Amino acid sequence: MIKFYLVLFVLSLSPAFSWAQESVSGTITATDEPAGLPGATVSIEGTKRGTASGANGSYSLPLELGDSVLVISFVGYTPQRLVIAGRSVVDVVLSPLVKETEEVVVVGYGTQRKSDLTGSVSSLRGTDITKVPSQNAVQSLQGKVTGVQIASPNGAPGSAPVVRIRGVGTLSAAGNNPLFVVDGAFMSDINAINAQDIESIEVLKDASAAAIFGIFGANGVIIVTTKRGKAGKPSFSFSTEVGVQNLPKKIDLLSGREYAEVIEELRPGTYNNFDRVPNTDWQDLVFRKNAPIQNHQFSASGGTDVSTFYFGLGYFKQEGLIPKSSFERISLRVNNNFKLSKQWDLGTNLTVTPTKSRFSPNVTPTLYRAPGVIAPYSDTTPSPFTPVNTYGNPLADLEYNSNNYYKGVNAIGNVYTEYNLPAGFKYRFNFGFDLGSGRNTNFTPQYFVNGPQSTPFARLSTSRNLNSNLLADNLLYYKKEFGKHGIDAFVGTSVYTFFNIGLTARAQQLLSNAPSAWYLGTGIVPANGASEPVGQRRQRSFFGRINYSFAGRYSLTFTQRYDGSSLFPSTSRYASFPSAGAAWNVSEENFMKEVRAFNTLKVRASIGQLGNQAVDANSQNARFNLINANTPAVFGPDNLLTQGASVGVTSNPNLGWETTTQKDLGLEMSFLKGKLAFEADYYHRTTDNILAALTTPGYFGNGAGVKILYNAANVTNSGFEGNLQWRDNAGDVGYRIGALFTTVKNTVKDLGSTGQAANFISSGGREGSFLSRTQVGQPIGSFYGYQVAGVFQTEGDIANSPSQSNVQSGDLKFKDQNGDGKIDANDRVILGSSIPTFIFGFNGGVNFHGFDFSADFQGQTGNKIYNAKEVVRPGETNFEGKYRSRWTPSNPSTNMPRATNNGNNYLPSDFFLQKGDFLRLRTLTLAYALPPTLTKTLGMQAASIYIRGTNLKTWTKFSGYTPEIGNGDDLSAGLDDGVYPLAKVYAIGANITF
Repeated sequence: MIKFYLVLFVLSLSPAFSWAQESVSGTITATDEPAGLPGATVSIEGTKRGTASGANGSYSLPLELGDSVLVISFVGYTPQRLVIAGRSVVDVVLSPLVKETEEVVVVGYGTQRKSDLTGSVSSLRGTDITKVPSQNAVQSLQGKVTGVQIASPNGAPGSAPVVRIRGVGTLSAAGNNPLFVVDGAFMSDINAINAQDIESIEVLKDASAAAIFGIFGANGVIIVTTKRGKAGKPSFSFSTEVGVQNLPKKIDLLSGREYAEVIEELRPGTYNNFDRVPNTDWQDLVFRKNAPIQNHQFSASGGTDVSTFYFGLGYFKQEGLIPKSSFERISLRVNNNFKLSKQWDLGTNLTVTPTKSRFSPNVTPTLYRAPGVIAPYSDTTPSPFTPVNTYGNPLADLEYNSNNYYKGVNAIGNVYTEYNLPAGFKYRFNFGFDLGSGRNTNFTPQYFVNGPQSTPFARLSTSRNLNSNLLADNLLYYKKEFGKHGIDAFVGTSVYTFFNIGLTARAQQLLSNAPSAWYLGTGIVPANGASEPVGQRRQRSFFGRINYSFAGRYSLTFTQRYDGSSLFPSTSRYASFPSAGAAWNVSEENFMKEVRAFNTLKVRASIGQLGNQAVDANSQNARFNLINANTPAVFGPDNLLTQGASVGVTSNPNLGWETTTQKDLGLEMSFLKGKLAFEADYYHRTTDNILAALTTPGYFGNGAGVKILYNAANVTNSGFEGNLQWRDNAGDVGYRIGALFTTVKNTVKDLGSTGQAANFISSGGREGSFLSRTQVGQPIGSFYGYQVAGVFQTEGDIANSPSQSNVQSGDLKFKDQNGDGKIDANDRVILGSSIPTFIFGFNGGVNFHGFDFSADFQGQTGNKIYNAKEVVRPGETNFEGKYRSRWTPSNPSTNMPRATNNGNNYLPSDFFLQKGDFLRLRTLTLAYALPPTLTKTLGMQAASIYIRGTNLKTWTKFSGYTPEIGNGDDLSAGLDDGVYPLAKVYAIGANITF
């Protein structure tokens, strides 16, 4: 397949192809659409002869004697008049009209002209969404949209990224996720949506834009609009991409010899000859080279004045860097629209997505710790794998613990109908659904490598799940213009239900290791070997929005939503969430007509509130007291032990909503006929009444360590966003440059009561110690530990320092924060945060005669990463390469301690904290559109081929595989305990339209 693409690429550049002199052809692009403008008009000046450009902007037009000037036009762009001058190829780059703000963007429950928009909305078009080879389209937002941080929890195939919009607003792991809306269906992620089927993605960030979603919108809303058919001749397209994945970098670990030298220092006499020890590179043995990834798509679209259709069929498969891990997805997309009458439309959108995954154990922590002095295989043990004490042999893990499979199917879509009523009214009914089911099977055979790494009998665990998200909307729209006044309004009601049920069971001592025996009936199901968790909630909502505009200069937006949720008690079940926004198009004022510096100048402001239920649908003790059944007690004169029931964990019957208040001030400008555009925002969001689990007094009867949900905390996020874009052309060369940034300041303002900070800690590293702490005045989930003041050099140094038990020369010296002359738990302090304070991206591209070269960068600064994998040392495990400069009596060091396997050197401290700053070359693409005369000869409308690199280079000082650490739990974010690495990808692909 790759050879085919290479041959096609070379042939397309060959001078053997010539163009007939009786015609002129070329490609029509725009400064904001470098992929090409379909449907642009090309005509010969002074005649009625002309044509329209194809799907990628290509055109071909026969010439007659005397034809000398081409006229090219497209709605929304400045027309061009070009002299042919004997050329057979004339490529054209159009620029947007000065009134570029007439662009229409998708907002909640409708669309709106960008010039009238009062909220903060960022858009990404389909051509940019498919630039990253990934199963999840949301990763295309990295470095492309302000206010959005996207982090991959790991590089395992099929893993969903963690998305945060304008900071972290609550203490619940799931409560910080944005809402995804796909063609009217509510979703928690878009893993099941094929990026090739997406027309656009809009990110709603402030209250004016997102408040219409009420309880769902506190963390921002991402609206996905899929492609639809258009009336006219059917169009068929095929795209294919194949690539290989490799490990971008290896962690610097000690070699076998270097490790032996360290152990010899700790236990003299262990190794007699350093030259004879093995030198096993576990990273080379484990990670797969050139792991394949592929993505193929076929689509057809078209229709008539009565009905239109879009059909998409996609196939995506990714093999993991770690063997025996993979993700495979087939996606079927069908969108239809039927015009039943002049007033009545009916439409459907449906995606059906079967998926298959295989999960290998994450052996990254194991290979990180495995010493190089151990050979991987052995001929003298019962197993072919050499035992590796403590964490085990990573190759044995892959052999025996990789039979973990998942199969599932999702059906996502909506059915809607619209009826145009008199006097500017329109009624719309929408029914959206997200249905899914799946089965997970995990089988472990009987095996023995050594005591810790063994299973005495075969084991099977299986689980099945069924979930549904159903949404029904009734909407009434009104749109009317009265002279210079315009009103666009709607009211609606919505009912949403969520239901999830699972069944988990396990068995052991199966009859056989064969997959045909991986069923519960072939083994013994132990007592309490099955469970059936259930989660459900229901919401009912009433909402409305009114947009008012005057003369294209002033815009006002008012939104009101009233939500109720079954997760809250009846006394606090409903809450109201209002918002208001205003915009002023200054450039439309008469006094600005003579100010040529600006093409557009707009200021906007908004304020409003949104809700967040942030309660796990499975946490029934949130508002209900739990009953402990089968509780024996002694009753009666005979003191008989009697079975009964009693109140278990108590609840909080006064739970209420989390409320997020957002303020936004925005500025939009463009200069030089729209070539230079700038957009900036200041935002401030405060979340009050955050649901937090707090320890209750003992007289509640819950026992030690039990926590109850309360509306207790308060958190703020504030910062600036900026987006600068320059697009222009110099003759036949078009070019574009862009840069964007977001700042984030996250601060905890309140945690309910004095001392409650102890409730918000997360553990990691050494058992019994915790690494993060959430306290007032600091960001959520801040790192917490000792501050290193150096390394003890001599016994005298120890004697003259604050008392620190169990230390010797070469150990870390901790700072006495409270000045009491001793080092203890009271000297731990906040050491930093995992939340980046500055997120940025920049991009650029050049196009010339069918060639298009583009590069995208993204990065972040201001955050810290805790190297937790270095802290956990259950025994004599390997060391990172920095220990080559460790302290020894003959090699004193002031920043590197001596090598040890335990002790105070591994207490939580900033010794294990590293900067998380990075700059990543996200994508590098070279594309070539074949000449129109060639594609026409081949029976195609358009064709292009490209080569692309993804994650090619990351500039960072972090010693791990990737500085992009995200696990979804913001109380313990930024802990690298051995993440599955992200892959570097080289790919080649083609796009063909018929």
